Amino acid sequence: ARVINERYPGLASPFRSTPTVEEMQEYEDLLYRRRLDEVRFNIDTNIEEFAEELQKIEAAAKTDFEILARQLNELVIFGTDAWELTLYCLMSPNAPRFIMNGLDYRSCIHEMLAGDISTAKSKVHKIAKMIAPKMLVVDDTTKPTFEGVAPTKSGGEIEEGVVDWANDGVMIVEEFTRTFSKMPLFRRVMDGEPIEIYKKGSSKTIDSNMAMLTACNPTDDFFLEEMNFRKQLPFKEGVLSRFDILIPLTATQLKNELLVDRIDIFGTGPEIPIDFEEVKDRLVTLAKGMKQVKFVILTEEQKTTVRDAFKAHNTADRKHRYIKNRPLVILRDLESLARLVNTITTVNFSKRKVENGMLHADDDDIDKAIQLWENLLVFRIQLYARSSRNLMTVSDEILAYLARMGGSDSWIPVEEALNEFVMVQHKVGRTTFYKEITGLIEEGRIIAT
Repeated sequence: ARVINERYPGLASPFRSTPTVEEMQEYEDLLYRRRLDEVRFNIDTNIEEFAEELQKIEAAAKTDFEILARQLNELVIFGTDAWELTLYCLMSPNAPRFIMNGLDYRSCIHEMLAGDISTAKSKVHKIAKMIAPKMLVVDDTTKPTFEGVAPTKSGGEIEEGVVDWANDGVMIVEEFTRTFSKMPLFRRVMDGEPIEIYKKGSSKTIDSNMAMLTACNPTDDFFLEEMNFRKQLPFKEGVLSRFDILIPLTATQLKNELLVDRIDIFGTGPEIPIDFEEVKDRLVTLAKGMKQVKFVILTEEQKTTVRDAFKAHNTADRKHRYIKNRPLVILRDLESLARLVNTITTVNFSKRKVENGMLHADDDDIDKAIQLWENLLVFRIQLYARSSRNLMTVSDEILAYLARMGGSDSWIPVEEALNEFVMVQHKVGRTTFYKEITGLIEEGRIIAT
């Protein structure tokens, strides 16, 4: 009779010896068939669970931030470009760090909304809280626990603090005050550098990686036209320049007239066009996929395009001197542009070429980053060099120009507007101009023939 082999359970041998090659092959085939049957059984019995997960992945891959921004702009009229920038801010902690001149830089995009009372800042934050893959709301009362709580006895473990909890996510500061700007640790967190913390003989290191979404009011709660808007923000330039996205907001009588009829009071209108829970699920799934990307790669032509966008505005500033006491662009703005390229490309990873964690950027990613970045420069000119409360985006200025030149019943050649904004005013590049025109057409604000 054959007995059980002790060294290879499940195999039989008359002398309890090492099995032959044929016996071993037969045994491995048996294990393989069993494993295959288990996998098939799991799929068959959990088909709904697998299908739901596959649907989430597919939905996340198809997420279009331009469309999502337009939908959000119907709920809170903040500007489509501004909503896009906010969405990329929320996703940026999931993008990889990038290299410039041999040094690595943070991927996180920081955003500040600086504006009057009742300019939708809190509403933008409210939506961000509902859809961000990971977020933490912070105020100046959390300062004692910002870096963690000291151990109760010497040599003990430092407890987790705000930086630990918000890491790899978004820190939302609804009232950004000078308390934050004066904290050296806060600046180091914004720079995305490793932080060493020492308390009662104990130490810990945090690889900080979080985006800031903040808001503040001017010193008198409303921007005053009698003086430069920048002077009404109580922060030094070293702090403000760390915010890649700085959007000024004002409340005006004209905006009130335009917005009041679009507000659905007491919810008597149609259902909300967005399922926030479903949007968050998509963004969470997208964030998981983004973390698989280790590095974003640009071709030499794409690198040249990014440099040329920066140089074009620097050259125009030499001629126009848009801002009296500082350059329009500084090298930190080149970092911000690269950061936008990095995040936008990573968000689109499912539609791009990926090799061993290396993600190849597409020209559309570069163009979108430049478009949003040039909108930020327009905001900067209005914040630093003007004192008019009627703030306008690039698309608003294009609309105003078309109305001024032709009225509502006349047709204006697109080349004429292109020449004005690109060649004469040097406000934006050619690609950004056409993207803004396309956006206005899709929103139904202008008609093209």
